[in-house]
Parts: sequence; C-alpha cells; structure tokens
Amino acid sequence: MSFSGNANAIPAFARKYRTSCTTCHSAIPKRNAFGEAFRRNGYVMPENDDLLIKQEPIPLGSDEWEDLFPETIWPGLLPAEFPLSAYVQQRAALEFGDSRDGDNFEFDMPHEIELLIGGTLGDKFSFFGEWVMFEHGKDAPGLQRFFFQFNDLLGPKNAFNIRMGRLEPGITEGLLDNDRLTLEHATTLDYRAGGVWRPRNPQSGVEINGILNHRFQYAVGIVNGETVGTGRKNSTSDNNNRKDYYGRVAVKIGGLALDGYLDKESGSVGAPDFWTDNAVTVGVYAYKGNYLVPINEDPSLENNFKRLGVDLHINYGRFDLFSGAIFGTDNNPDGLVNSPDAEMKRTSSAVFTEGFYTIYPWLIGGLRIGRVSSAQNDNDVHKYTTFSPNVTVLVRPNVRLTLEALINSQGDRSVAGVIIPGDNEGSAFKWLKFNAMFVF
Repeated sequence: MSFSGNANAIPAFARKYRTSCTTCHSAIPKRNAFGEAFRRNGYVMPENDDLLIKQEPIPLGSDEWEDLFPETIWPGLLPAEFPLSAYVQQRAALEFGDSRDGDNFEFDMPHEIELLIGGTLGDKFSFFGEWVMFEHGKDAPGLQRFFFQFNDLLGPKNAFNIRMGRLEPGITEGLLDNDRLTLEHATTLDYRAGGVWRPRNPQSGVEINGILNHRFQYAVGIVNGETVGTGRKNSTSDNNNRKDYYGRVAVKIGGLALDGYLDKESGSVGAPDFWTDNAVTVGVYAYKGNYLVPINEDPSLENNFKRLGVDLHINYGRFDLFSGAIFGTDNNPDGLVNSPDAEMKRTSSAVFTEGFYTIYPWLIGGLRIGRVSSAQNDNDVHKYTTFSPNVTVLVRPNVRLTLEALINSQGDRSVAGVIIPGDNEGSAFKWLKFNAMFVF
C-alpha cells in the first residue's frame, strides 16, 4: 500500500500483510474502495485481520491477562518491525507567463522527501505520522501530522472511534488531499477565501468518527484553529482562546460498504477489477472557526468564519468522478477594522469536478476543473477557473509518473461598479510539470 503527499496508507502495511499496493490502491496514492475501508478501520483489515498478518506482532503479556483484568494490565501488541516508510518525488517544471520565478524551466529534484510511520498496537489502537524532511529545494517544516485512533470504543464495530493528535479535519473525507492523483490541489481543499485557513491544513485536536449500519459515516471534531502559514507555520498552538468545530455526515449507495463489510448473501463486492466499486457516495459538512489576523494580534481584529460544503463520488467501471463545493462567510477576513460589520463580510465559493478513466491498469487519464469566486462589499475579490489535465503511468505498483498542466482563466471582476476584464493574455497557461514518485 503506497501513498503520496499527506498519505494515509504506506508500504509498511504492504510489508505487514505481504500484499501488493494494488490491494488498497487503484494508483498510488489513490485508494480503491477496499483501501478506504482499511484506512477507516484504523489500518485493520475489514475481516480476518489476524489471519492475514504475515509479520507476527510482539505480544506484551499473555492472553490469560485478559481474564485476570483488572488485577493485571490488559495485554498489548507491538509491530514486528518498526513501521517506517518513505517516498521521494522528483520533478521538472516548465512555467509560463507571470508564474515564472526567475527561471521558466527548472529541475526540482528532489521535490519532496517524506518519512511516514503507521501501524497498529492490537486491533483497538492505531497510529499514523508524517514527517517532511525536504521540500521545494529547501529544508521542510518537519512534522505535519501525528495522531492516534482508539477504535470500537462503544457500540457495534466501527461505530465509535476517537482520533487525537495532529490530523487532517474530517470535513475533507469526501476527497482527502492525500488521495488525489493530480499534482494540483482541489479548489475546495486549497482555496484561502479569507486569511490563511483552508480545509486541508492539519490541525491539533480531537475527532470522534464512525460508521453506522455499514453505509452511514459521521465525524465531529474540535481543533485549535491554527494560523498555519503566518509565522506560526506547523505550530500546534493557537493565537486565541477559542477553538474551531466541524462535522460531516455521508452515505454510500452500492459497491463495497464503507467499513468493508461483505454482503454474505451476494458473496461479492462487485467487479473483480481493483479500481471498480460501482457506487455513489454523498457527504455534507460544516466548519465554524476563528483566528486573529496576524497584523498585531489585536483581539478586536478577530475573523469569525463559517464554511458549508458538499461532496460527491461516483464510480462506475473504469470511470471515477469526484465533485465538491464549499461556501463560506468571513466577517473580518483582512483584520482591518475594530468593529466588523456587514460591509466587511466576505462571501466565497469554490467548486471542482474531476474525472479519471482507467485506460489500462497502469495508464490513467483525467481532468480536473475548479471554479473560485469571492466578493466583499459588492466588490469581486477573486474570480477564476482552473483546468488541470493529467496523465498517470504506473511503471511499477510503487513507481508512478505524472504529466500535468495547469491553466488558469481569470474571469471579469466588478470593483466599485467598474468591470475589470480578466487578464489572460499570455498567462493563462501557468505550467507543465513532470513528476516521478518512488515509494518504499
């Protein structure tokens, strides 16, 4: 099982179960339905996990200790090997127009080097961590995520789990940033409508999540609401005393159940191709947060913001479609006034649709289209559309080549009643990138 930036499935799991990356992935890092069930289950196989493990874990106590509890400590397990994995990305970029930064053709090698750690401590505890060692030609910020998940604490299996640590908020479950095939991020995950917050930023906090009746998924969480990218980059501390809150619910129709449950009557999960699920998943989510715009960290300059979103995933045969939209309001996005009022409120929307078609198991073609729009005091702040055509080639299950372009089409904006035409002459084509990913 392999991965990409901010990955959640790693080769350490492939070694543990002695299985191929394609068991859980249609193409690294994009997980198939079984891989998603494995991740949701806390990196435990949906069924017969004990029988499938090829690296026998180290017992911390005998099984008899369970019968003696609470007079003794409940026995535990350690992984047989230290569950460490790594990936490297090599990249060459050809940039055009105003996206140039001194050199329009550049070797970005290595583009990124990451170490990832993930595993289980028995069937009730799992953990995952991500450490970026090197990125964009310079030393990287280090720890991005590290969390523990306590599984099956209440009720039926998978119904009630607690995740705690530094994590990607559960509102992104519809399309996790680490599950994308494109080099570019989806607009719903990446657009900063006001200030520095965006959905894909890792946060420190606690999340309760679970799956009910195999088909219904939920997640609720409380996190710091950190000001990532403002001088406190990757700090786990907040710059105010209030926390952020979020929640998401989703339902899956058809295909393999969310928790990997196999319908005993049909005895089948669909077509035998590992990329096929033949299912529709729909989710809705909300996020309420606040932060201090880091001009002088004056509490009166706090920005309160809300986001409401929806996501859709349709898989049919060789075709995979993801789509989503996020709508928001920020009452003081720039931190420029002491008493925010209706005139300072910024409204925003970001939508995207992407489709990928598996031509061969090793060759996938796709296109993502994103649209961003935001306005404040009747003036358009942003209005543009992005296009990201992509070709992915799996040279090996753990070696991936990608060729991708980015086209950004600026829309006409209205500022103070004056229409400002979008400037696309010579600069709409932003870049063409070739990327090679190696995971081990």
